[in-house]
Amino acid sequence: MESSISVAVRVRPFTQTEQTYLQHNPKQQLFLGDGSLASSSTNTATVNPFTSRKGGKSIRKIINVVDDKMLIFDPPESSPVAGMHKAAFPGNTHRIREHRFVFDQLFDEDASQEQVYNQTTRPLLSNIFDGYNATVFAYGATGCGKTHTISGRPEAPGVVFLTMKELFDRIEALRDEKVIDVSLSYLEIYNETIKDLLEPSDKVLTLREDADKKISVSNLSSHKPESVEEVMEMILQGNTNRTQSPTEANATSSRSHAVLQINVIQKNRTAELSESHTFATLSIIDLAGSERASATKNRGERLLEGANINKSLLALGNCINALCDPKRKLHVPYRNSKLTRLLKFSLGGNCKTVMIVCISPSSQHYDETLNTLKYADRAKMIKTKVVRNQHSLDRHVGSYLKMITEQRTEIETLRKREAEAIEQAVAKYVAAEQTRRDAIKEAITSLETTYSRTTSETEQRVMGLHRIKLLTLQQSQLTSWMQLLSGPDFGALTSAYPELLYFVDDAQDRLKRLCSDIEAINAFLDSCTRDMAAQNTVDQCLRRLKELEGWCEADEELFLIWAEQTRDHYEREFHECVSSVSLTDTFFGPIVSQFMNACLHMIQRIEDQEHVRLLSEALVGCENVFKSVSTAPIPTPSTPNFSLPSAYKRSVVVRSPVQPPPKDKPSKRVRWAPSPALSTPRRTSNVLSTPSRLPGPAAAVESPIDHPMDSPDSAPPPLDFSDAVNHSNVSILADGDSRANRVVTPTSGKFGIRGSLRKCVSNHELKSPVRGGNKENHGLGMPQRVTQ
Repeated sequence: MESSISVAVRVRPFTQTEQTYLQHNPKQQLFLGDGSLASSSTNTATVNPFTSRKGGKSIRKIINVVDDKMLIFDPPESSPVAGMHKAAFPGNTHRIREHRFVFDQLFDEDASQEQVYNQTTRPLLSNIFDGYNATVFAYGATGCGKTHTISGRPEAPGVVFLTMKELFDRIEALRDEKVIDVSLSYLEIYNETIKDLLEPSDKVLTLREDADKKISVSNLSSHKPESVEEVMEMILQGNTNRTQSPTEANATSSRSHAVLQINVIQKNRTAELSESHTFATLSIIDLAGSERASATKNRGERLLEGANINKSLLALGNCINALCDPKRKLHVPYRNSKLTRLLKFSLGGNCKTVMIVCISPSSQHYDETLNTLKYADRAKMIKTKVVRNQHSLDRHVGSYLKMITEQRTEIETLRKREAEAIEQAVAKYVAAEQTRRDAIKEAITSLETTYSRTTSETEQRVMGLHRIKLLTLQQSQLTSWMQLLSGPDFGALTSAYPELLYFVDDAQDRLKRLCSDIEAINAFLDSCTRDMAAQNTVDQCLRRLKELEGWCEADEELFLIWAEQTRDHYEREFHECVSSVSLTDTFFGPIVSQFMNACLHMIQRIEDQEHVRLLSEALVGCENVFKSVSTAPIPTPSTPNFSLPSAYKRSVVVRSPVQPPPKDKPSKRVRWAPSPALSTPRRTSNVLSTPSRLPGPAAAVESPIDHPMDSPDSAPPPLDFSDAVNHSNVSILADGDSRANRVVTPTSGKFGIRGSLRKCVSNHELKSPVRGGNKENHGLGMPQRVTQ
């Protein structure tokens, strides 16, 4: 396969010293080149060498990079020669010519080491693994960046380091299929003498050519590195042994040609009857820079070094000129220099070659830059014949046992590697799984901590919800009671006694206060931030968990389930706290008690006839108002007995205002007989005592006068349906009745009241039911037996 040499040109940037002398004003006097302003050695003793070389004049940029393929050398718009020609011959401009060069790749001053490597050397690695030889060499004048391009610096590694790094990466990728051996040698050519840079010794190294016309170096050490780090250590060691000397042109000038050769041999890992071995050599060469004696001002040994360098580079140029001849009539003088003998197959043999040409943009290197560009332009016309380096080996029958042994060894090695890979994968998976589980547990702990920080707020919510339940129950009781009071039976009573409307107004005020309290508590509950804080914690933990290695949807679902269970647990505890608070009291009983006592107070101030009529109507009205308030059974306490005066000849049946009359015993309307005892309104009578509370589990409420609900500023007490108002049906018999001398039991035991009513002996033993009693006994309670 025929191939051409690939030529890439790299323009180095101006140095800091050159920047100070760079021309910014076109009218400044210019420095035209190295040879034009050479000064004597006597002047350099007292004058800055760099200033002396330019005679105190400025330099200019002579390279104009057009694109990544073409450049213009010394463009006419900035060339002083072109300016003088225009001034001398204004009408003759066609004689002004510009030098344009086109190459395979062109890198300007801003190009990085990685860009140069990717465009020049990296494509050669694929050819190396396919069995084709490859060569990369840097060519140019002294101080143009050849060594920097090849070796580089720690912060900007060169072609050598980047090439070896990718070479070992590809070897690692092919380890399962190929067995690849890498060997390395590093030498230099100094004053036409070959020197081993890795193992310096007094042995004479000579160039030899085998039957295949392949050039090799005798007594040259070969090393087999296992990693790119070992390669770099070898190269750094070789660079320290390389010959370097400061010159006028370059303070760190390399005075020798350095050649790094990497031999790659590969074969299939599986042993077969016919084996194919592929081998190739990658050569990376850093040439010494060409230089003018007048520019470097070398004397003695340095002058001899420069002569040998120029000799080898001249021989290289002659070889390039001969190889560029399409008819190949000229003899290619490879033997004129050891450098050209070493590059014989890189230039015209079985090799793919990349030539990196380094040039300076400064007019200080005008002649060297122009000559370098001309040589590079010629080199791209060189054609090489590339042949794949492959050798097939057929095994003999006697070597079958060896092949079987190799295959068994390979099988065992592969099984061991597979087991190790599986073990590592399982360990990695288990570790990642455990890490995710631990992270989920930490997230749940964080969520629990968030709930724990809101304990005080939770307690306030519990009390708030309990308070709402209490107030809602009181609100429903008040609303139901006021609906009953709006009936026509109660209206007849309030028309005669407007004072009773006070209790209705008080109930309405209480209802308004209840509504406002409920709204305030609801507003507080809406402002609680526990649920919002918990949700924010869940979101933050989920975002952090998604960044873990191996996180999947199953892990996310597990975390959300645990978070929901944690939330349900705290919500369940919250509702248990709310439901554990019982409603034990009610203020409905005190309101009814207060209402009944008020009615009795008004009744005692009226006349006898009116007293009888209104009492009868009030009792009937109360029975109609409160008959549907409560229907739940209540435990039955005992009921004391009391007597009535003999003046009452008619029986009076007083029923509970909340208990409907029995169907089998309909109640009769109260009829009162005229009595002298009722003629005096301010009469004194016995008082029916009222206990502070009923015996048994169903206790009566306290007097409404002392009850906290009587205060308009006091909060309503908790409600309890179990303490509903207890009333019993009591039968009262007048004297003279056929049943007067026997015990009368209550007609209804639904409210749990037991006891008997007995006949009174005389009129003066009975006190007024509403007057003469103590203040604390004004509450609604069942009458006690009168002590004789």
